[in-house]
Amino acid sequence: MFNIKNIKYLILFLAPILIFTGCSSKNNQTITQPDADLNGPENTTEINNKNDRYIIMMGRSVMRGWFDHWGWDQENPMQLERYTLEFKELSGSPGMVDSVKEIMGKLPENKKDIIFFKLCFEDFLGDNAAADNLENNKNIIKEIHKIVTQEHGAKLIIGNALPKVIADTDIYLVWNHQQFISWLNEFWRENPDNVTVFDMYNPITNELGALKTEYATSPNDSHLNNDAYNLLDDKFFDMLDSIY
Repeated sequence: MFNIKNIKYLILFLAPILIFTGCSSKNNQTITQPDADLNGPENTTEINNKNDRYIIMMGRSVMRGWFDHWGWDQENPMQLERYTLEFKELSGSPGMVDSVKEIMGKLPENKKDIIFFKLCFEDFLGDNAAADNLENNKNIIKEIHKIVTQEHGAKLIIGNALPKVIADTDIYLVWNHQQFISWLNEFWRENPDNVTVFDMYNPITNELGALKTEYATSPNDSHLNNDAYNLLDDKFFDMLDSIY
């Protein structure tokens, strides 16, 4: 049983340990990102004097909304900390892969660093179209991976999925999202050297598999609001810092 004297000795014993651990530098810590069971392969990276990085952000309305959230001037790349982010708008299906190929072909070599690609919430279908849509989206990812990493030697970050508001969500759409995310995590495990998956889905999705109401533009609009983008900001830049 502890008395005052015991506690005094315990504090004296622990003080040097607490001081030592409290003084460790953030720039030299080892971060494991992300958790292998939830997101993909283990990726332990030593953070030490990281360089500036150029990130091409490919997408459509949700990606444009993310840039607007950052205060984009509709023309120039954004400079956020050590990251330069440039928006490139994609065509929808069926021309999406060709759109990526065209963008990559026009990029100068110094911008072929990190490519962020995501499908839009409109690219995921429910009802009786879910199964065929799932296979189509898998093939899109495979083609874009080939273009970005093999043909142009860049790193690829893939946003996993975006939910829809409850009014536009059915059990088949939720199944489609879950199957795609599971497959994408396995694709990540198979390509750990040039692929990272960014979890956009789980932070903003409710227990029914729909977009949380507090993150939707309106009950009938699945575009994200500023609260959603603020949440994704924290997770996105934490991921970048830990890996790149």
